[in-house]
Amino acid sequence: IQNVNDILINDNYSIILTEKGNAISFGKNSNGELGLGHKKPVKNAQLISKFKNKVKMIKTTGNMNLLLNKSNELFIWSNSKKIQLQKPTMVYLPKRIQINSISTGKNFAILLANNGICYGCGSNELGELGLTKTKYCITPEQITELAEYNDRIIQVRCGYKHTVCLSEHGNC
Repeated sequence: IQNVNDILINDNYSIILTEKGNAISFGKNSNGELGLGHKKPVKNAQLISKFKNKVKMIKTTGNMNLLLNKSNELFIWSNSKKIQLQKPTMVYLPKRIQINSISTGKNFAILLANNGICYGCGSNELGELGLTKTKYCITPEQITELAEYNDRIIQVRCGYKHTVCLSEHGNC
């Protein structure tokens, strides 16, 4: 595989993002984690054809994968027995929101929009999403508590079960 832009590694599989915007996957695939719509193992790298030349960004967590296409549409699929999303499934994002980055931890992700607003999805069992009302969410929810600080978020990094946000004024 040539002209690789990013490589994602999970326990039993890998996904490669090319400069042209292709996602290529291979590995165990027992829970449909490769995004190919089946559960058969894939030894030779295979294009996720639904997104040919359309991928802007792709990330993996412990139990889900996130793909942002060039039209700013977010797709999620699972690699867990609990969450049955074996094919990439589009989830709602407000149309005016442009995602700049996605950071992932163990079973969760934080999406940072160009306006500094953060959205969380996945596991929130330990509060890793910064949401108070839910333990797990597939559809990204805005982390409204960050707005209390009146300081635009410019960078997000996720650890195993925690998240750190950096503001434009240098606050964490």
